[in-house]
Amino acid sequence: MERSRCKLRETKLSLNVRMSTLEKLCRLGESGTYRPNQILFHKNEPAKYLYVILDGDVILDYANNTESNIWLGAGDFVGEIGFILGRHRLATARSGPDGCTVWRIHRKQLFQHRNQSHSILLALLLVSLSPHIQSRMAILSEPVPDPVDLLQNHCDTQHPSVQQMAAMLDTGDPWDTAMMIWRFIQTMPYRFGYWDMKASDVLRMGYGMCTTKANLQVALLRAVGIESGFAELKVPSDFVATLLPKGYRRRVGTYIKHYFAVARLNGQWFPCDASFSKESLSVMAREIPEVADCLNRTMKRGEPFNMVGEYIGLSPFEFKLLPDLQSILFKKPFYGKHNLDAMNILLDQAQGPIFNYPAWVKVVRKILRTHPAAAFQKAYAGIFSDVYRLFSALQKHLHPTTASTRQTAKQEVEKE
Repeated sequence: MERSRCKLRETKLSLNVRMSTLEKLCRLGESGTYRPNQILFHKNEPAKYLYVILDGDVILDYANNTESNIWLGAGDFVGEIGFILGRHRLATARSGPDGCTVWRIHRKQLFQHRNQSHSILLALLLVSLSPHIQSRMAILSEPVPDPVDLLQNHCDTQHPSVQQMAAMLDTGDPWDTAMMIWRFIQTMPYRFGYWDMKASDVLRMGYGMCTTKANLQVALLRAVGIESGFAELKVPSDFVATLLPKGYRRRVGTYIKHYFAVARLNGQWFPCDASFSKESLSVMAREIPEVADCLNRTMKRGEPFNMVGEYIGLSPFEFKLLPDLQSILFKKPFYGKHNLDAMNILLDQAQGPIFNYPAWVKVVRKILRTHPAAAFQKAYAGIFSDVYRLFSALQKHLHPTTASTRQTAKQEVEKE
């Protein structure tokens, strides 16, 4: 590999580190290109590097089984467990069918003699990894939704949190209330994710995509007694693909189905699409200039709001009406939950990242400028502990029988 200026500004690191710092951090590593299906590292070999994907794809193979492979796209990390823990690789990593370009940093950088600047850069690198380690841990530990319950209760209007929010937004006038609910949903950040969640879950998270935001909007409308449902449109994918980093767009089909809320007001079904926040529309407008005209548009009394339908040349009242979302709740997307952080880089840059930072990050940031060496040491201690928890959870996930056997043995010992 040759040293060169890399594009860390287009990766997950850019959400936590200033651009000027990214350039300095970039010089601590090296960037290079792998041919299609070329090995980055083999399973069980000693870990040397942390990789950040700049372009193309990387496939992680844990069990020599294509069904269990994990696909990672541009902007994501690869090899962080071995890099932090110094353990042998858990999987084989290879470039995708079109090859990939990566930036990598050697593990020895963590243990070299450092000046203050070096300590600060390494501490910031570890801080930048931390929320994504938390995210991957959450994916392994989150419960699987009950499919029957989800089908029957995905628009859970009677949930106490939905009822309370609906009461707060209810003005007593159907049109004013519908507009209040529209504004509440529209200001929520737009973020790519999964469909299999209830309206109350979307309310708790505070963000969503078109389908999940529509689900919450309909739940709130129904909670205040306004008849409502879901609209479906088949639209060109470029409308939403502009919100994705370029490395993910080729995986999106030519057309997608867009869902939004509709409310029956004055005896007519009015579209009230609140999918896109103003910030997400700003991202979209970089490539679709016509969208700029929608940045300050709002839902108004007596008027439909269907900007997507209008963009593709339809009447605002031209859509397919659905009573619920049962037909799409378990639709399989082209991505996995582990891809979401990287898929939302552009949106998180514009709207602010949705992160769960561990407590040690606050300590590191507090002492970073005054005690750089101590800040790095604290960062490494914190990230090591978090990654070890991830490693243990991943081991149980990959080898559930072994984990179960160990638990049984432990229980037998405790009995004796």
